[in-house]
Amino acid sequence: MRTLVASSLIILIAVSAGGAGGEKKGKDKGADGTWIVVGMVQNGMKASAEDLDKLKMTLTVKGSNYTVSMAGMAIDKGTSKADETKKPITLDIKSEEGPNKGKTILAIVEIDGDSMKTCYDLEGKNRPKEFSAKEGSGHVLILYKRETKKKDE
Repeated sequence: MRTLVASSLIILIAVSAGGAGGEKKGKDKGADGTWIVVGMVQNGMKASAEDLDKLKMTLTVKGSNYTVSMAGMAIDKGTSKADETKKPITLDIKSEEGPNKGKTILAIVEIDGDSMKTCYDLEGKNRPKEFSAKEGSGHVLILYKRETKKKDE
């Protein structure tokens, strides 16, 4: 599990879909906002809900900028560039602060309202073609739910 958790920190940055829709109004809100990790599979290994709850991992997206946090502490920051003409949307994510500084990670993303799923190759060699992280693939699949603010906030 430690390998999965350590890799999760690296992986989370790839999910930054800042360019994937950016800030939008109305029903399609795009990727801007704070996203909570609710599911993760890496190379065939699924993280338990208990482990994800302990990590409290979030992704905050504003335009093409992202910040990955764990238990409220920022652990990675950078930018992403999306190609929305592709299906699924492709992302090139560049870490500017944190353990992946200077790396480019290739990913795909799909946003459906307040749900988002991403799949990426941490080595930045082969962009995933589907939302799958089977054993031996080297891919990571992360599922997110948008954090919703209470009406009185």
